[in-house]
Amino acid sequence: MSLFHYVTYKYIIIKDKRLGIAYYILAFLIIFYTLVQLLVNKSYLQYDSSPSGNMRILVNTPTKLQNDENEYNINPDYCKQKESANSTICRKLDGLSINWPIESRSVTLATFIKEKWQRPKDCQYALVYDPENPVKYEDLRDVDYYAVNPEFALIKVEHSFTAFSGQLTHSHRRMSGSLVDMNGNTIKRLNSNGVSKVDKILLKDFLIAANVSLDEVSDALNAKERTFRQNGLILHVSIMYKNSEKMLYGVNIPEYTYHVRRVPFSDYRLKQEIPIANNEGNICERIIKKRYAVRIEFHQGGKIGQFSSANLVFQLVSVMGLLTLTATVIDVIALYIVPNKDNYRQYVFDESPEFSEQEKQTLKENVNDEQSKKDQ
Repeated sequence: MSLFHYVTYKYIIIKDKRLGIAYYILAFLIIFYTLVQLLVNKSYLQYDSSPSGNMRILVNTPTKLQNDENEYNINPDYCKQKESANSTICRKLDGLSINWPIESRSVTLATFIKEKWQRPKDCQYALVYDPENPVKYEDLRDVDYYAVNPEFALIKVEHSFTAFSGQLTHSHRRMSGSLVDMNGNTIKRLNSNGVSKVDKILLKDFLIAANVSLDEVSDALNAKERTFRQNGLILHVSIMYKNSEKMLYGVNIPEYTYHVRRVPFSDYRLKQEIPIANNEGNICERIIKKRYAVRIEFHQGGKIGQFSSANLVFQLVSVMGLLTLTATVIDVIALYIVPNKDNYRQYVFDESPEFSEQEKQTLKENVNDEQSKKDQ
């Protein structure tokens, strides 16, 4: 036999309907499963389930919007006229005042602020910290006030993602997106007309998406019947990217979705110190602001796919391997389990007789002669 001859297996047809039906049922299930993986689950794609993201966030001053004239209340119920020293007032805060501190992946929008004005007993001590003689402050006055209509603060978000170690990069300016509620229903479409703009979302839209109102009673452990407006809360916003669910085959231009969840049993507050210096540069007064706020933390994730020839070959090899395994299982059943196994084995296996040394030599010579004739 030549080295370059092709050797194939010998096929035996076993006329047994039980074995045939079992084999074709298993083969059909394997092929059907493979088609589902290829066409529905798109197993020929490779996925990056943790794309890295970048973002920039700006906050604009709460303003009266033309489309929300009925919702925007100049004097909301929580704002009271200052009739006594203990009354709570309201103040209009601009974008810089309402959002503090400034961070790259989160915003902190004040809803209720407690101000305490203090003065050091000796302005000179405020210049250098002395642990043995700490600066002592005396309280001048306290002021508590709400931020007017923080729900109408406009949050501008610019974001992008990078997947497959930098091989695929997209900006939101070339994508369409949406803000959805807890049930997945669209609240607001973003950049859906392909216009290259930033995402503009009001705080009230995030609150609606999280199914919460600032005037609801807080569920924080120390709330003491105070509202979310008075106690603060934390929102978790996930920007999820995808590009393989819209089209039947292949991938499409990536899309993104804002998902908002409120962190249960949470409040949020932080302190801010504003030093006030006199003409000589001495810190003779300071303002301590205790800010109760809506904390919005942004996170980016998703599932981005791209075509992979290796994944496609793997699926084809897998189906061939499963079909071969199925044939092996049916062979074992036919040769060792079914009642007619002895009859089937006679057709599958060929047994040669035992030869003496002389017969082996004669047989070898005959085979060589036949091979020589074929070569001629």
